[in-house]
Amino acid sequence: MLAHTSHALQRMLDICNSEIAASDLHFSVVKSVVMRVGPRWNCRCAEFNLGSSVLKFVDSIKYLGIYMKAGSKFSCCCKHLKLRFYSSFNALYLRSNSSHSELVSVQLLQSFCLPVILCGLEVTEPQKYVLTMLNNLSNRAIYKILKVSDKDVICYIRQCLGLHDIDVLYKERHERFLRRTGLLRHAVLHSLTAEYSFFYSSIFL
Repeated sequence: MLAHTSHALQRMLDICNSEIAASDLHFSVVKSVVMRVGPRWNCRCAEFNLGSSVLKFVDSIKYLGIYMKAGSKFSCCCKHLKLRFYSSFNALYLRSNSSHSELVSVQLLQSFCLPVILCGLEVTEPQKYVLTMLNNLSNRAIYKILKVSDKDVICYIRQCLGLHDIDVLYKERHERFLRRTGLLRHAVLHSLTAEYSFFYSSIFL
């Protein structure tokens, strides 16, 4: 749930709790937490109650595989993607290395490892340093597969193999996401995506 004030959030919690109680059900308080985003995110705040239990304040939450962080503005954490990428790449490289074909390893990198770091990236609007960090993961993978350390050579090899930079892939996926969202028959989403598409295009054009 999202609310612009503490009072509004507590009211929403009370309404949800009353409806659930009427159905003889209950919420899992262990999985229900509160995270604050805004100028006063780190200031002391009143407690939020869900029934007879007090909700816990956290610095980050995981939703649909994306880690969102508390702060003065909305942001996401992508550090876990580095661990997931290396875990998947090392497992695949250990098996594909026996084929003695670098192209097989590169194809597996594209098919299984890149989707790990691209999944959900189009809706998070990552900062530039995050895209650079994710792009370096691909460079390290190419270095390990082809035993090449020169950055210019790695860049040329990626162009020949069709391994685009992460920021290019992010822009393509983000624009596709906005187009598909704009086709939904929802007035609020349609207006938001139309306004954001204009702002986004004015930045990159």
